[in-house]
Amino acid sequence: MTTLLSYTFSKLQNAGILPSFGIDAPQEKNKKQMIEIVKNCNLQGYICPVYNSDTLEELDEDGSALVFFEVVPESVWEETISIFERCGYNILYSKTKKKFGIIVSDSEIDVHTTYLRTEVVEEKVEEKVEEKVEEKVEEKVEEKVAEKVEEKVEEKVEEKVEKKMDIDCLRRTPKEFWRKFSRWPKRDLLVIIGRLSDEVINRTGTSKAEIVEKACQLCSDHAMSGGVVNFSRKND
Repeated sequence: MTTLLSYTFSKLQNAGILPSFGIDAPQEKNKKQMIEIVKNCNLQGYICPVYNSDTLEELDEDGSALVFFEVVPESVWEETISIFERCGYNILYSKTKKKFGIIVSDSEIDVHTTYLRTEVVEEKVEEKVEEKVEEKVEEKVEEKVAEKVEEKVEEKVEEKVEKKMDIDCLRRTPKEFWRKFSRWPKRDLLVIIGRLSDEVINRTGTSKAEIVEKACQLCSDHAMSGGVVNFSRKND
């Protein structure tokens, strides 16, 4: 299935910009590989995601997350941002022309690590020749395709969120809550504990396992007594 991100990546590739979504790959190794490809194929530059363990967790738990991409070199910044915006993304800009952020859903994370076709250079030359004639027509087509793809992505994200909410409503035992909380960081677990208890827990002096166990027990007691557990990770 074509996702909005893979469609956007294909447009970047056609513009001579190598995109990557190796979000859980070692960054230095990933960058070295991309630099080599850019050099050998005479491309303009590349973009790759900035690794963040919290981002991976949010994709797994919440179904979407804010992902930041690094742009190399700065000379491809304007073209990269223009392509993402034409494809329908809302861009979170950085202070310098080095990074930008977009919202990505977990349905898009299986997009290939790198996109590259042998004819990429030939396509780039051909597109430059035809660009002036076809620019207006192409923009209209891109808008319609991006709109349809984005609608499908949004629908899938909404379906997953609704499904997760239904599952959360059925949690009752500490074991069922453990399945949800086992990958949460301490700070988010302490928000849940603080919402259900007046107990003060030393974040640095208490192990992750103990904090998870405490959160699971409090949520289980609250649910068993007829309460609805608020899973928001933000302090009220």
